Amino acid sequence: MTGFGFLLAWVMAAGALSYTALSVLSTFLIDEFAISRSSFGLLVAVLSLVGMISAPGVAALTDSRGGVFALRLLLGITAVGFAAIAIAPTYSLMVVAVMLSGIGSTSGNPITNNLIASYIPDGTRGLMVGVKHSGGQLGVLAASLALPGLAIAFGWRASVALMLVVPLIGVAISKLAEPGLEIVDLEAVGRGHRPHKWRLIANAGLMGLGTSAVVAFLPLYGHQRLGMSVTRASALIGLIAGFAIVSRFLWGWYGDRFRVVTTPLLLIAVTSVLSTMSIALSPAVGIPILWVGAALAGIGTMAWHAAGMLVVLHGANSHNSAKATAAVHVGFLGGWTIGPVAFGFAVDQASYLTAWLGLVIVFCLAAIVVVGANTARTESASIEGRT
Repeated sequence: MTGFGFLLAWVMAAGALSYTALSVLSTFLIDEFAISRSSFGLLVAVLSLVGMISAPGVAALTDSRGGVFALRLLLGITAVGFAAIAIAPTYSLMVVAVMLSGIGSTSGNPITNNLIASYIPDGTRGLMVGVKHSGGQLGVLAASLALPGLAIAFGWRASVALMLVVPLIGVAISKLAEPGLEIVDLEAVGRGHRPHKWRLIANAGLMGLGTSAVVAFLPLYGHQRLGMSVTRASALIGLIAGFAIVSRFLWGWYGDRFRVVTTPLLLIAVTSVLSTMSIALSPAVGIPILWVGAALAGIGTMAWHAAGMLVVLHGANSHNSAKATAAVHVGFLGGWTIGPVAFGFAVDQASYLTAWLGLVIVFCLAAIVVVGANTARTESASIEGRT
């Protein structure tokens, strides 16, 4: 089981690298291609949009051919995407490269959820969900700390090229996806109650919108608005990732113990409101509160996937887990696609303060939607159920 958990964490780490690279290398990319903040936001949006479009196909492939086959294929595509980003000579070709990377980098959730549903009994999956999502944040932490320094020393293209190693190692260790456990009895799972499909998807979309804006623009905000150096501003993402490593593990571990499975989603949305308000107030109050906001983002905002995916896996099995994941993940990616473009547009047309206050409203709505999901917990027996 140790090797199985390690593989899940590694796959999630590989999938997180594209978003992290765009975020912490934002200053280099804007200077390299002479683009606006809205155009930079488009890169992050394209990454999400491609992931959203490809998610149903990835889910169908995973449920039909198995998690191991899909894992190897998508990690290979991720590696090709990293190589394309590293050599893209123009902004237009960078958009194409990011599109390719998006196919692989957003596929970790349906694939790893399929593997968990195949081998881990329902009601005991929280720990493994926490482990795999902590792995994703380990990737974010490592990339946010390493990439800016490597970019300064060797150029941003070389730093992106080095990321190729991660998905290739994932392919090499994919044998660990066969943990020597019996396949979970399909008749024993698949009957659990989940919150109403559309409420959960709406919560996912709102959290995706807010999370993507924070990840994409927080380093740029620290550099442009508060005068932080590139490396110090990038460390904000590292701090978020550091807290998220622990919080994702804990949200997953304790998630099975809540009587209402969506309670963690409500707590995460409220924490996100407090985080965003702290970030918005930092120019007036001082840089220390910016670090507090980043820490709260790690505890709440960036931990959504651990809690959200555990809700999805409640009652799922190896034949429907990837499809169930895709339904919610498409909602999350839909919001993630909109977030950076909308935030960048708000900054260009108004101010950073306006953009951050807009996110406060988004996270408040996410909390309201979850309250509705809590009260409707037994309305549907499956995420693919009635609408």
